[in-house]
Amino acid sequence: RAQQPVPPRPVPADTARRPAPADTVRAPAPVERAARARGDSIRGIPDSLATRPVRRDSIKAPIARGELPTVVEVGRPYRWTRDSLFNTGSLTALDLLERVPGLTGFRTGWLASYQAAAHLGDFRRVRVFRDGVELDPLDPRGGGVLELQEAQLWQLDEVLIERPAGEVRVHLRTWAVQNTTPATRVDIATGDDDTNLYRGFFGRRFDNGLALQVAAQNYGTGTRNRRLGGGGDAVNAFARVGWARGRFSVDAFASRLDRQRNPTFAFNTADTVLSRFEGRRDEGYLRLGWGDPDAGPWLQAIANAARFTLEGTGYIPRSRIDSVRAANGTLLRVDTLLAIDTTLAQNGTIASIDTTFAPDSGASRTEYVLTGGFTRWGVRLTAGDRWRVFNGRNWHAPSLRAAYERGLLSVSAYGERRAADSTNQYDVSARLQPLPWLAVVGAVSRTERALPEVDDLARNVARLEVAARLGRLWLTGGRILRDGGDLPVPLALRRPDSLETFAADPLPLVEAAEVGRAQGTLATARGRVWKDVFLDLHGLAWDAGGIYRPQYQLRGELRLQTNWLRRFPSGNFGLTFAVTDEYRSRTAFPVDSAGVVGSRFVPAWNTLGALLEIRIQNASVNFQTRNALGRDYEVVPGIRMPRALSFYGARWYFFN
Repeated sequence: RAQQPVPPRPVPADTARRPAPADTVRAPAPVERAARARGDSIRGIPDSLATRPVRRDSIKAPIARGELPTVVEVGRPYRWTRDSLFNTGSLTALDLLERVPGLTGFRTGWLASYQAAAHLGDFRRVRVFRDGVELDPLDPRGGGVLELQEAQLWQLDEVLIERPAGEVRVHLRTWAVQNTTPATRVDIATGDDDTNLYRGFFGRRFDNGLALQVAAQNYGTGTRNRRLGGGGDAVNAFARVGWARGRFSVDAFASRLDRQRNPTFAFNTADTVLSRFEGRRDEGYLRLGWGDPDAGPWLQAIANAARFTLEGTGYIPRSRIDSVRAANGTLLRVDTLLAIDTTLAQNGTIASIDTTFAPDSGASRTEYVLTGGFTRWGVRLTAGDRWRVFNGRNWHAPSLRAAYERGLLSVSAYGERRAADSTNQYDVSARLQPLPWLAVVGAVSRTERALPEVDDLARNVARLEVAARLGRLWLTGGRILRDGGDLPVPLALRRPDSLETFAADPLPLVEAAEVGRAQGTLATARGRVWKDVFLDLHGLAWDAGGIYRPQYQLRGELRLQTNWLRRFPSGNFGLTFAVTDEYRSRTAFPVDSAGVVGSRFVPAWNTLGALLEIRIQNASVNFQTRNALGRDYEVVPGIRMPRALSFYGARWYFFN
């Protein structure tokens, strides 16, 4: 409102009765503000009173993500987000899984080596799910065992490891963006054994809800030294395009992984222990999602296609195997795939040829996944079906999950018909915590044949643990019981005693090893020791060792992880320093010699490693060393692991 003129204050007249002086201060005439704004705009002066546009929210509705089930654990679960994942110093999925009690990792060298994990000695009992899709072992030289190199760690946003009694299920969520501000990340690292690694990320969301992401990784290592774990290289790229609004989303994901591994020679001889490998895995899916698996009702439908192709190696079709004979005229026995240097007869002489017996050079599989559930008030209910199409047949794998977690009690039950090996899997896990410092955890699993025409199999595994809290450190002890059965042998680990013996008298390599009942004692210590110092220690001692199951196994990590908030209250500084020690007693590997199945042992070994990482705002520099004491040891018979290795690099995050 315009200011009204103030009437002059009366002045008392003097004795001479002169008139009072007029007020010399006059109020300005009222001016209409709208008219003044119009005048300013005519002169080119911005209107300060005009309504300014409000920028829309930069965080958009999330793209659908895979379910992370309720896990029954004492203390912190085995769960890592994107930042904490790289902060562990893990470069491969096996590096991360070796932190889980009951898992035994096997590798044939450094970064590009063959890598697999066995749960209680069984390679079939480690399963990986990426965005709700199970990663099936498609490599024909893998013998039905998933090589963990195919589960690329750098693609991920989150990892959760579920460990019931009978198996370990690894749940992966791939990187997804929600912010409209473009985000870029670059990783560069180098190290010993000719190791170089490069990564690049770009992702953003648009105002209309569209999502665009691209990323790639390339590394190479060990090209000059084939007697210390060999070497190789890999190129992996993935992309995602999606759209989300409210609780509904649709997205398409595509990934290509090209890997090459050089032949690996025995350390003391020129014999080839592992032949050359070159393969490609292409995989992609289209997903429709409604709701969030972490809250409320949700539903997802996924169509996934995967293909694995062996490249760069000579192939002999199964129809031609009968024509391959040794020098003495006897048929070279081939019951399955042999991924080794094979001796063939050519013109009556023996010639060594790098050949792989395979029915074909690749395998493909289609997987359709329909899952839905409800999560709220500590209750999780999930039902789904995996429909696989391969070898001209359809395979259904229905599953059902029910879990409850609230206060003192946590219970999880899971049932599934596994299409991969035609078995039914049942798991029940429970945790009771009657006191804040005391907890009891029990888990039971049962595996049985789903097809009546197949030989009966009933295998039970049970685990019982008692945990006590000391400050913020949880101490756990318990027992594990596992029934006997047959264990598959990965083809990459099926080695005869020597190639000379194989050339003279071909040996039928072991395809499955019979094992008996086993019992073991488990102990862990996990949590905060003092201020920003953490301990992660686990050990497993079996009453007796077995195939792929060392009698004693121990891994411990002491970690200092701090943001030093008293000195840097903004949180722009971070420091991580960790020391890792790992011990494993001798390990047995099955060998078939002259029709008699025996064992070949790898001696006991112990290694020491360290990690240092410094973060300043959005940039991190890191350094790690493995086998810091430079000890000679083997994880797989005949393959000497590299001595002390140093690996260092930097990660940068950019916005805008």
